[in-house]
Parts: sequence; structure tokens; C-alpha cells
Amino acid sequence: MPTVFPDPPIDRSIFGWDPKDEFAGIVSDWIWNIEAKVGIILDNEGMRLNLPVANETIVHMQPGWRFQSNMTQEQHKSLNTTLNALVPKRMIYSRLREHDSLHANRVRVTREHGSKEIKSGPGGIIRKERVADMNVFCPNHNLDYRISLNWELPIQSPPQDQPQLTRDKNRLCYQNPHFQVDLTAVDSSDNPGVPSHELELEFRDAGSLLREAHNYRSEVSPNRTSPEEWTPYEDLILVFLNSVRMIIR
Repeated sequence: MPTVFPDPPIDRSIFGWDPKDEFAGIVSDWIWNIEAKVGIILDNEGMRLNLPVANETIVHMQPGWRFQSNMTQEQHKSLNTTLNALVPKRMIYSRLREHDSLHANRVRVTREHGSKEIKSGPGGIIRKERVADMNVFCPNHNLDYRISLNWELPIQSPPQDQPQLTRDKNRLCYQNPHFQVDLTAVDSSDNPGVPSHELELEFRDAGSLLREAHNYRSEVSPNRTSPEEWTPYEDLILVFLNSVRMIIR
């Protein structure tokens, strides 16, 4: 039997709105365009991080720590089943097979698998610059996650140097109006025959996010009556975070 909520709904508090979600607020203040990858945070001995905390925690990475954006084949299969269950009611689905060549100065060239033709449109040739990372340790789950801010700058012509690394990607894409989830098996030239399994969640419309971020930072939202009142930008960030949280459970 479905849960029945009061109609009209109960006020979010005696003040009429939710208190700010402090975790989402930190992310909202920190970043304007985000993507999240799931994986695990490793300590300087190569073991998964172990901290005396009871719930998800933003960690300041220490020397020797690193985020590994990989999961087991079993986790990949489980997430594939979970995401497939959302099709077609909540998400649409497509499969892509692509070949990346990574060059000096962080330049990436993407071609369709088995073709010499460079991918048309955005993402064919780019230079990807990582601006900042926020690593989140999740002690109650088998996976952690990392939120990243990147600049992707389009490049007009392919580089002439030999690639430093190549990656063949078998990618399952799940999309709704706001987000895209990429579940990918990757075969890299530095570890051939041993595919890694990756999951990334990103905003589909960065422009919309930036507009909401501008309103949030300049506090020009016409309906905002209190600094504690929730904004559309913060709501987008919370939906983003909740999506990642549901994925890793």
C-alpha cells in the first residue's frame, strides 16, 4: 500500500521552509559546474580509508591518499540492473562505443569505436582541466564518491604527437531531463585486457546550472525572504547529491 501524505502538506518547519542542508550548502558554495564519480578512497598503504566517523564526510586528502574511480564487475552488473529498472519511465537509455586517445597537455581525442573519424560535435577534441575535487568518504557503504569541477575546452585540430594513453570505452548512458549517468567498462592501453568499471553522474545542462548559481550567489531570487530559505540552485545540488547517494547504496 503506498504511503499517504497529508493534503495539504505539512509545513517544512514552523518557519515555513526547510533549514539549509549544510552538506548540500557546502557543495553549493564550492562549485558551479559539477560531476561525480563513484569509487573508493585509498590510504597511503593502498587500503580503503578507515576513519572514526559515522556517516558521509568530506575529507581533506592527505599525502599518499588517492581516489580510485573503479568498482568491481559485480558492482557494475548490479548498478546496470538498478539503472535498467528506471527505463523507460524515469530515464532513457543508449549505448556508446568510443575510442579515446590522450595526448600531452591533457588533450583528448574521441572517435567512434572502429572508426578513424573524430566524434562530431562537443567532446570530439577537448582539453580537460581539473580545477578542484571534493572527496566524500561513506563509511556505511562499499563505495565513496568524488565531486569534481572541470573545464572542458574545445580544440579545433587534432594533435600531431603520439597518444600517451588510449582507452576503449563501452558506455551505457542513462538520461533524464537534468542528469546523465554513464556506466562504462574501460580497456586502457596501460593495462590491456583488464577492464576497469566506472560510473559518472553529471548535469546535462550546465548553462541552466550556471544561471541558478548566479541567482544563488547574487541573492536576486525574487521569492527568497530569508538566507535560510531553500533556492532552486541548492535544490538542484541536493537532487544531484541524493542521486549519487542512492546509486552507491
